[in-house]
Order: sequence, then structure tokens, then C-alpha cells
Amino acid sequence: MEFTKKEFTNLRADLDKAFAEIGQKYNINLSIGSITYNPYEFSAKLKGEKLDEDIRRKKFEELCGDYGFKKEDFEKDFTANGKVFHLTGFNPKAPKNPCIIYCVTEKKEYIGPVGWVKMYL
Repeated sequence: MEFTKKEFTNLRADLDKAFAEIGQKYNINLSIGSITYNPYEFSAKLKGEKLDEDIRRKKFEELCGDYGFKKEDFEKDFTANGKVFHLTGFNPKAPKNPCIIYCVTEKKEYIGPVGWVKMYL
């Protein structure tokens, strides 16, 4: 049996669920990067980050001004598309979608553009 792109879509969803459970247990955020594969094997980069609020808040406060946000915007609730989110950080390496937002409704992390987050915040 050979790997297909559709299988990796389903696999990623299952891994995200499993990583969320493990992350809650150990107070870390686990995420999988891009998956490369050939017909018989695959590889992916796994990233783990400690979810210490002091560290996250400090990182947020260091970068928030670069994107036009205030320190008070850290984890501030906003509603978009019928779901509750909060802004948790920034990825300076992602110029189009630098905002890291957490969907409280779905218990899932997303990325988004600055303008979209500001529109709802």
C-alpha cells in the first residue's frame, strides 16, 4: 500500500487531536510541521513549546507593538464567525499570517492576518 495525500490530511487531524491531549497533560503545545513522503515512508518535524503563561506573555509583549497591538490584547476574547478566540502570540517568520490565535470554542490554535484580528478585537 502506498501513501496518498488524502491519508495525510486525515493523519494530520488525528495527530493534532492526540497532540492536544498530550499537550494538556504536560502543559506543552505540540505541533507537526510539513509532512514529506514518498510511496512507502514519511517524515515530519515535531515542535514542542512549554505553555508557561509568563513566557508566552513576555514574548507577546515584546512583539505586540510591531503589529500594532497593545500589551492588554494578550488573550483578550473576541468573537468571529460565531466562535470565541483570543490572541496568544505572533510568528515573525510568517509575514502574511503572523497572529497566533486560539479558538476557545474548538480548543484549537490557528494563524491569521493582523487586519482580520484587529477587525474583531
